[in-house]
Amino acid sequence: MIKTSRYAHALGWYSLALGTTELLASKPLADALGVPDRTRWLRMFGARELAHAALVFTLPTVGVWSRVMGDVMDLAALGAALKPENPARGRVGAALGIVMVTTVIDTLCALQLTRVGGRASVSE
Repeated sequence: MIKTSRYAHALGWYSLALGTTELLASKPLADALGVPDRTRWLRMFGARELAHAALVFTLPTVGVWSRVMGDVMDLAALGAALKPENPARGRVGAALGIVMVTTVIDTLCALQLTRVGGRASVSE
């Protein structure tokens, strides 16, 4: 079994990669999801992911719980993009599935970190 600290560390890197992608490729991502008018939202979500990464690397328990809250926001945004008139509904559905799995992973890690009282450091 993977140590919780390494698990959290991996989630921090995931946030860093996702945030960078959302910031640098917001237009192509918005177009792919059929929401070309939401580029600014994707950039804000990217900045939020970078903040999650910083928190995970410094305060793992707080950082991973912040990821869970961000996942809830992402689920809501993707749910809103599932409109019948969106020609990219299939891609939105796929993204929704990925975020659902990510939410479960983040929640399990956050619960484990909480159980160990935040004693797990990501530098272990």
